[in-house]
Amino acid sequence: NNMYMDNKNIKRAILVDTAALSEAAFDIIVNFERMLNRRIPDVDIKRWLYAAACDGKFVVSDEEVYAVLLKKKAKHSYRNLNFNGIVIGEESRFSCGDFNFRVDFAEYEGSSDHAFMETLEKLMTELPGLEEIVCVPGEDICQYAARILSEHRRLRATVLSMESLRGGGFGQEYLSCSISYALGVTDREIESNGTPVEDEM
Repeated sequence: NNMYMDNKNIKRAILVDTAALSEAAFDIIVNFERMLNRRIPDVDIKRWLYAAACDGKFVVSDEEVYAVLLKKKAKHSYRNLNFNGIVIGEESRFSCGDFNFRVDFAEYEGSSDHAFMETLEKLMTELPGLEEIVCVPGEDICQYAARILSEHRRLRATVLSMESLRGGGFGQEYLSCSISYALGVTDREIESNGTPVEDEM
């Protein structure tokens, strides 16, 4: 699979275990619906990628942010994720906020954790210009992925996870923040317990 061959100049990447994102989205949506007493739509993947790029404190430039979403073979939808015009399994491009994104899918069979580490290794070795990366690993390998990332000194890495991680040499943010942003749920709405507040974006 030579998905990286024309990407030698990529500086910023986002690598996502899509199944893990879908699981986190489910938990958060169920929680919010109970708390805010309203229906919560699925996570808009474009808004979420934008929030993930912000969490990674990516440098804003015209260059594309390369997002790689892991996709299990023969799977064409993910619960609680709205791909908003992105066709699962096909490359696509879009802009959101200050960032231009290029989305690619990496297909795998077997374990998503194994596929994640394999794809991460590939990105780190085959993209010589890579400077910044945001990762959403499966829950069981978050700590391991963070350690591998911290050993790559030239890479500014941020791990988005539901739990806080030990160690240094990488940034971390709670995955729930970017998901809440993509869902359009604001802190003010949470504090006022269910009165929707107009999004100020």
